[in-house]
Amino acid sequence: MSNAEETVAADAVIFPNWASFSIKGRQSTRSACPHYKGVPPHGAGGDDKQQDMDAPAISYLKGKGVKYVISANAIELTPVQKSDLQKAGIGYLWVPVPDFGAPDIAKFKKAHDGYVANKSGVHFYCGWGNGRSGTYITGVEILEGVYPSHKPTRADYDRNKTGTGATELEGMRGIGLAPNEGVSMSDGGGSSSA
Repeated sequence: MSNAEETVAADAVIFPNWASFSIKGRQSTRSACPHYKGVPPHGAGGDDKQQDMDAPAISYLKGKGVKYVISANAIELTPVQKSDLQKAGIGYLWVPVPDFGAPDIAKFKKAHDGYVANKSGVHFYCGWGNGRSGTYITGVEILEGVYPSHKPTRADYDRNKTGTGATELEGMRGIGLAPNEGVSMSDGGGSSSA
């Protein structure tokens, strides 16, 4: 197996749905929760309870240059898991959102503050790594001024794997973060939340 194949295999086992992205030149990542075993797109057979931030997961994050984790999972890591992350030099911020839900503005601001305080190596995750994680990423982009002349478009949401369910969109509309009026989020191609 080549190094590239080994990396893909590790991504699939430890942090499925791993992706890198940049916000104003700052590299970050997103994924499913560690050791997620559900079947995408809706995680049949899996949920937030199965996250396992064990030694291999922490080692993997360190190897990818992650210095700070923002978790949107409904369930917080255990005190031992948080301590293990801290010992490894990785910060942890828990900003829970129910599956297929959207964070309120206070949670968006809390996630943004965590992102800003850590200049690089920020990792976002939720159950499957689409939906809640992407919603936080889009919120951070908005608060960072990535969209100075418009609200995010359908293409922006798709790129970030932002949740596009009715509950998610209603929550985002309530805080002014829904896509431009007239943009249908249900015409196919949207991301599922998990």
